[in-house]
Amino acid sequence: MARFPLAALACLSLLTLSACSLTSSRPTTFAAGQNWLAQGYEGGQLTSAEVTTGRFSTYDMDRSDVPAGSEKASVKVRSNLNPVMTLRLLFPGGTPMLVQTVSTGQTDFLWNAGTAGVMYRCRVQAREAGINYVSGDFTRVEQGREVPLGTCGVRRR
Repeated sequence: MARFPLAALACLSLLTLSACSLTSSRPTTFAAGQNWLAQGYEGGQLTSAEVTTGRFSTYDMDRSDVPAGSEKASVKVRSNLNPVMTLRLLFPGGTPMLVQTVSTGQTDFLWNAGTAGVMYRCRVQAREAGINYVSGDFTRVEQGREVPLGTCGVRRR
């Protein structure tokens, strides 16, 4: 079985989470009620998605890359989509999502690449509130394999 990257696991694991709660988080780059445009290039073709942060929910997500029972076997993430809605990300026209690891601020903007099960990921590092543009790493994720595509940018609309 192929190892799934954290971003793909975040998307799929949100479907089976048991502990969910609404919470107010410390100020970060990405807050509730914002619109962000994530953009990157694949083969010279611009691809983008508008992600509405809406209301954030916080979840405990199990990590498959860490042995069960270990202190780091679970990580707290916050997302703009609830577990049921994450399934839509797997299909063309689905709702883009944002998944942020609370402890590190690492934030993945995920959207469908136009094919079922294939996603784009723009991974950025959240900073203090008030930032309007952040750049990061652009990746295509397909069947657990990651293909680096270069850099991407996320800007507030």
